[in-house]
Amino acid sequence: MILAQASAIDWTVEIRNALLITAGYLSLMLIAELWHRRGSPPVEWTRKLVHLGGGTICLFLPMLLKSHWTVLALAAGMCALFVISKRRGWLTSIHGIERPSHGTEYYPLVVYLLFLLAGNQVWQYVICVLVLAVSDSAAALIGTRFGRLRFTVGNPIQ
Repeated sequence: MILAQASAIDWTVEIRNALLITAGYLSLMLIAELWHRRGSPPVEWTRKLVHLGGGTICLFLPMLLKSHWTVLALAAGMCALFVISKRRGWLTSIHGIERPSHGTEYYPLVVYLLFLLAGNQVWQYVICVLVLAVSDSAAALIGTRFGRLRFTVGNPIQ
């Protein structure tokens, strides 16, 4: 049950699971950053690794967390991390792309909104997160490799 009442939540378990999710996501970003620095793959690959891996981790939110407040705290924390790291030039495995993009900052907020909007319909949440994580990643990687038409969002880079 996603939107459980606060009184029915075991906060010790909730916090432990939130820390577990945070550790998983930070480990994923560390792996991507190390791969980017040592293996020199295209930034789009390391970015999509975090995108796909993060989405996979997010699939477990309804099973591990009961309060949408916990999910909001995680989403706000990740969003803040992404905004700060982008401004300071950190996490080049994620932010080192040449095109302007704010998708990294919006991703955690979208996951929170999906969690909130799905309510007790976990299957709706899972379907939406799978589309967000898998389809978007696949489209970007396939389009980068085989795409012939260019779709520009915002001001084109000159």
